Amino acid sequence: MSCNCKHKITSQFPCLCDSFVHPEKLKIGMGLTDIPRQIAGFPEFRRAMLFSLRPKTGDLTDKNKHALDFWKARQPDDLGMMLLEMWAYICDSLSFYDKVISQEEYLRTAMRRPSLRKLVALLGYLPGPAVGSTVYLTALADGRSKLKLPEGTAFRSDGFEGGSPQVFELDEQFVIHPLTNKWSVSPPRPSVILNANPQHLLVFPKTEIKTGIPFLLLDLAGNAYTQATWVLSAESYKGQEGKFYRNLALYEHAILPLNYPLQHLELYMPSQSAALWTMTVTGTPPSIDEGSKTIVLSGSHQAIQSGQHIVITRNKECRWYRVTDVREVVRMQTGPRPVVINTISFDTPGISIPVTQLTLDTTLNDSSKKKAGAATWTESNKSELVVHFSMQQPGAIMNDQKTSLAFDDPIRFGEKPEQPIDDFITNDFFLTDKNARAVKINRQLNYGTSSLWPEIKEEWDPELILPVNAFGNIVKATMETIDEPFHKAVAVYRLFAPRSPELQFNQIFGEPSRTNSRYNLTDRQTWQRASDACRLRHPHLLNAEGVVKHATETWFVTDYPEAGTLYDMMHSQTLKIDTGTALRVLKEVALAMQYLHSEKPPVTHRLSMYNVWLDSSRSAMVMLADNFLPADRDTTTDVYHFGKLLLHVLQLVEAPLISIEPHDLQNDLLDPILLIRDCTR
Repeated sequence: MSCNCKHKITSQFPCLCDSFVHPEKLKIGMGLTDIPRQIAGFPEFRRAMLFSLRPKTGDLTDKNKHALDFWKARQPDDLGMMLLEMWAYICDSLSFYDKVISQEEYLRTAMRRPSLRKLVALLGYLPGPAVGSTVYLTALADGRSKLKLPEGTAFRSDGFEGGSPQVFELDEQFVIHPLTNKWSVSPPRPSVILNANPQHLLVFPKTEIKTGIPFLLLDLAGNAYTQATWVLSAESYKGQEGKFYRNLALYEHAILPLNYPLQHLELYMPSQSAALWTMTVTGTPPSIDEGSKTIVLSGSHQAIQSGQHIVITRNKECRWYRVTDVREVVRMQTGPRPVVINTISFDTPGISIPVTQLTLDTTLNDSSKKKAGAATWTESNKSELVVHFSMQQPGAIMNDQKTSLAFDDPIRFGEKPEQPIDDFITNDFFLTDKNARAVKINRQLNYGTSSLWPEIKEEWDPELILPVNAFGNIVKATMETIDEPFHKAVAVYRLFAPRSPELQFNQIFGEPSRTNSRYNLTDRQTWQRASDACRLRHPHLLNAEGVVKHATETWFVTDYPEAGTLYDMMHSQTLKIDTGTALRVLKEVALAMQYLHSEKPPVTHRLSMYNVWLDSSRSAMVMLADNFLPADRDTTTDVYHFGKLLLHVLQLVEAPLISIEPHDLQNDLLDPILLIRDCTR
């Protein structure tokens, strides 16, 4: 047996092509994103084990053979082959996990967070704390004066897709204004030619538009695109805003470049026409004088004035001109001829009539007027030429409104915004479209033009779908983590009807995380009250969730204890309260009062069995009802109402006599906890 390769022949292998090396030497370089630590897979391990069963030398004597040298696998379900492949599978798994475990020891390839933390700890790196997500929110305010939203003002979202609500707090103070709440953005109307060389023009009509006549398209920017064209039809077209336009179909494409401003174009429609002078009388000058740029009409037309534009047509060909001079000339309708009367011959001078002679800005066949390849107009064509004059504007050329808002479209408002008189300026705005997609932009509000400028600043893609609204009160907030569920029962009760509302809805809850407590504004009367209520936190006070303004009324939202009020419990026919529970409830009420009176300034509150609630474990929860007042009342009044509450409760249960020392009444009357000290011994 021979081989064509150049490998060295050995005694074990006729050629190195038949050699097999296992495992191959690992080659692990630097900076890899994947460490090749897996030395082999299932096929390689299977082959290696089969290869190891071959004799190690060329001597085939029995003493040099392995115990399995005579084993030959013939069937697919051979037991020996199955055991060999099972072991190859185990080797494959072990080699794979060797690679996975090795990669966790390298910073670039580690996948598990504990591995990363262990590796960076060796470098002395301390990971920074998690940073809460930040959002930009729009605030809607009532009234006519600017408002200050202090640091810590909280906003709560709805629960999305079954998840918990999200709460965001202001990291700094923001000032908002009711006059910059919201505006509707007018649908943009492109002010340029949208298609090069259009064959249709959209016109908002102001008079009846005739068809089958030539129109003059005048370029106010220098006549570069001034042209005359026939209008074949003017179909009615309903625009996006519901107005009706006329869609003019032109005989030829108008020569206009893409994005040419419509403000430079005016459309004119002639209301009169006249033919050229065609009578041929000996000695009469021609109707078309190429040298002097003059033409003579068939009659007197005083409606034509110098400086006006005219259109001259021959069949479907149109050319436009500007009249530089108008004068009356006389043309012979009939020439001189002899007349015989009573055999006497007389010579008559003929009949002459006044006609209008026009001097044009160019000759009839000037290259700026005649299209390439068009025929030359001469005196022989005068009977075919028609002059159209007395131009009128049938309407303005425009485009239909767009259905979307691009970043380079002008942002104008449908209503004129009212400018604040208290020097309030905002430069941040939100644009929200029909699909609730929002874009934040930084622009200036021009109250004179009711628009935001500069017109090109930030870019967004895709375009916003109309209708689009603009919001001017933008605040930046940071997300706070909350663990409470979104759906839960709350108690809502009315505070009073406000006089000067400023915000429509606010919700406040949670432990205050800063010295200025979490609260939002409802109006100037309830501001301080809502702030104080939401700051108060005690195990036996109903936690304030927020303040809601509906129409002209303001409502206070708190947790809702499931067991109802103390009055319901004491007068229930099925649920009985024992003496120990009653005394515990009274003590919890006293602890809540002690907390309120310890505030600076003290908080007073008229207690009754109707504003003491019980939770599921029958623990007392004092509710700050509409008679919650700041420290403009003496705390002794609260002690008096607590005494009434204590007597009412003890009348409904069998309780031992309360022993109160005289010095307690003299020295510690202001501390309600002492009133039931002996009851809980």
